[in-house]
Amino acid sequence: MLFLYSHPCLMRSLDFFVLNRPAACWPKFILSLTSAVLASTFAPIAVEARSQLYKPPALQFNRSISDQLSNRDIPTGQGGFARDYVITCKAGEQITITVTSTTFDPMLAVISPDGFTLAENDDAEDGTTNAALAVTIPQSDRYTIRVQNFGQTTGGSFQLQVTRSPAQQIP
Repeated sequence: MLFLYSHPCLMRSLDFFVLNRPAACWPKFILSLTSAVLASTFAPIAVEARSQLYKPPALQFNRSISDQLSNRDIPTGQGGFARDYVITCKAGEQITITVTSTTFDPMLAVISPDGFTLAENDDAEDGTTNAALAVTIPQSDRYTIRVQNFGQTTGGSFQLQVTRSPAQQIP
């Protein structure tokens, strides 16, 4: 008999279940019970580990950063990779984001706190494969800036900059 807890009600339930079933059912029951106990034991650890793994770095306005996009970043599902950053914005302000690279064709996206893409761009209007966006922020919060590669390339080095204009009244 499998003893998990010494609580009398649980033990009576297990006794009833195990003793009133054919022996052929016991391995399936024990496997199910073991799986349930293991899942309930490790579930909080898995959630905590997941939340610690994904912490995009914060960006500051008017500072250019140099970084590297590689196959260790977020897989896009289209053969490429993405890297996220977060920035805190105020409602009504307009932000301009640029990403340049000489090693890959960058794409940009601004993602709202609820996970929706506010804007995205592949090629800037300057005729290059660099990406640029201008977005008016709808509400004060933290937004995700996503840099990814176009197509099935691993990436390479890039420069990213976010600038802002003062908040404007949104009608």
